[in-house]
Amino acid sequence: MTVPAMSDSTFSAESCTAILFITSNSLGDAVLSTGILGWLMETHKEARLTVVAGLLPAPLFTMAPGIHTVIPLRKKPWSRHWLDLWLDLRGQQWDLIVDLRNTAVSRLLRARKRIVFPGSAKPIPKSVQLARLFGISPPPLPRLWLTPDIQAAGDSLLATDRASTLSPLLAPILALAPAANWAGKQWPPERFAALALALTAENGILPHGRIAIFAAHHERAQLAQLYEALARSTFPPGRVIDLVGRTDIALAAACLARAKLFIGNDSGPMHMAAALGVPTLGLFGHSDERVYGPQGPNTAAIRTPESLVELQKLRAPGLMLSLGAPEVQAAAERLFKAADRTP
Repeated sequence: MTVPAMSDSTFSAESCTAILFITSNSLGDAVLSTGILGWLMETHKEARLTVVAGLLPAPLFTMAPGIHTVIPLRKKPWSRHWLDLWLDLRGQQWDLIVDLRNTAVSRLLRARKRIVFPGSAKPIPKSVQLARLFGISPPPLPRLWLTPDIQAAGDSLLATDRASTLSPLLAPILALAPAANWAGKQWPPERFAALALALTAENGILPHGRIAIFAAHHERAQLAQLYEALARSTFPPGRVIDLVGRTDIALAAACLARAKLFIGNDSGPMHMAAALGVPTLGLFGHSDERVYGPQGPNTAAIRTPESLVELQKLRAPGLMLSLGAPEVQAAAERLFKAADRTP
C-alpha cells in the first residue's frame, strides 16, 4: 500500500521521545536502513523507538540497544497487514515517524513530524539516498548489533568443526552466499566451489580455512552443483560448515561475524556481512552495484562484462556466466589483502 510521497524532506534535530521507524520486508533493504536507524538511536538516546520490519529481518533489530519495541510484519492477503498495523498503533502519538516503505499508515497515524522515503531513480548508494532524507553527510553506514548470548551461540555452532588442522575458532572462515532470489542473479554454484577451494588451498589467502555456506532452506536445491563439486574434491568434508536453513537470521549473523572473507551474489547475507565489518565481495549482473553494492570500508563489487542496461533487457537464467572465476578470485584477493592492512 503506497501513496504519493510527502514533501517533508529535511530533518531538524529537535527532541523526540517517541519514534516509529518503518523499514523493509526485504532482508537486504532492511539491513541497508540500519545506518540511519543507528544514527537516530545515537541522536535521540532517550527516545522510545519502535521498529516495524518484515518477519525475516525483524530479529536483527531486537538485538539493537535502545530499541523499545520491534513489530514483525507478517504479510496478509489484500495488504491487511497494514490495516492491522494501523489498528495496533492508532492510539499513540508519535514525535517522529520515519517511513522507508512510503505507506499510507504513516499518514494516518498522529505525528509531529514525518519523513517518508519516496524512492530514488538515481544510481547512488542506498545509504546516501536515506541520509539525504535527514540532510546528513557523510551517510551513516549499515551496522548490525549482536548480543553476547547470540554471539556465544554462533561460536558454539562454529566450534562443532573438528576436521580442521587448527582450533575450530582459529581456523579462518570463508563465508559464501551462492543462492539468489532469481536465477538471473546467481553466479554458477560450481564456480563458487572452485573459488572456495582455491582460496582455502595451502597457497591460498585462507590456508586451512573452512567454508561456511549461507542460504535459506528453500534455496538448498540451487546449490546442488556446489555440494557435488566439493564432494568430488579432496577438501575435508568436516571443514564445510553447512548453515543452509539451519539457523535463524540472528544466529546466521553471529556466524557471519566470525568470517575472514565473504563472497556472494547480491543478497541479504551480502549486506549483513558488510554491516558486520567482514571484508565483503558482492557479485553483480542483473542488479545495480552502484545502488546495492555492499556498503562499508572493506567492501567491493564486481560485475559481468555486460552492462546493467544490457542485462536488464534479458529475463533468462545464466546471465552471470560471463563473470569468470579468475576475475572473481583476483578481486577477492585484492579485497582481502587491502582489508588485512587496514588498521
